[in-house]
Amino acid sequence: MSAEQQACLLCVMAEGFALDEVRLFLDTHPGEAEALQYLAQRQAACRAAQENYVARFAPLQIDDPSAAGDDAWVRAPWPWEWEG
Repeated sequence: MSAEQQACLLCVMAEGFALDEVRLFLDTHPGEAEALQYLAQRQAACRAAQENYVARFAPLQIDDPSAAGDDAWVRAPWPWEWEG
């Protein structure tokens, strides 16, 4: 996995983590307007990060619509094949 791909994947993971955290916060603070606004921002950022990764490298999930009829996920290096 190239450094560029690792950085892109790290961005996807960071945005996903932030999204999970704000969802957990909203479980205990459901009416918090600032948190709801932050949730919308994180959802958009997470979606953009995922779309960027998929467009540049490979599907993140086997059922990704962009992977329909494509076997890129099989051809991509498996985790134990990554360098470093």
